Amino acid sequence: MMFITSIGFNRKRRIDARLLGGLLLVLMVMLLAGLSGCNTTPSSTSKPAPLTGELAALNWLQQADSSQDAQAAIANKDYRLLAINLRGLVLPGVAKDMLEKVKQRCHHRFLDGMGDVIRSKAHRQWWQKGRAYAQAYNEIMVGHCLKHSGGA
Repeated sequence: MMFITSIGFNRKRRIDARLLGGLLLVLMVMLLAGLSGCNTTPSSTSKPAPLTGELAALNWLQQADSSQDAQAAIANKDYRLLAINLRGLVLPGVAKDMLEKVKQRCHHRFLDGMGDVIRSKAHRQWWQKGRAYAQAYNEIMVGHCLKHSGGA
C-alpha cells in the first residue's frame, strides 16, 4: 500500500512542477510584454540629451539639417562654406578640380568640434556625421558662393 501511495505522490509532484513551470513561463512573458511598453522613443519635437565631455563641441549636430541650414544662410546672404581643419583646410563636398578656385573666391568658417584629433569610437561617429553634414551643405552652397563672389 505504501508503494502505491508513493507513486501517486511522485506523480502529483511532477504535475505540480509542470504547472509551476508553466506559470513561471506565463509570468515571464507578461513581464516582458509589460516592460516593452516602457520602451518609448522620443517624439520628433523632444530634444535629445546633450552630448558631454569630448563630444560637447558637437552638440550642434543633433539639430543640424544641412539643406535647411544652407537655405537659411542663402536667405541671409551668408555664402561661406564649411571647413574642417585637418592639418590644413578641408572643404568637404567641393570637387577637386574646383578646390583652388573655391579657396580663392569663397570665404569659409570652421565647424566646431571638427578638428584632426579623434578621441573615441563615439567621437569618430559624430565626427563622420559632421563631415557628411559639411559635404551636403557645401554641395548646396558652392554654386551660390561662386556666383556672388563674381566667379561663377
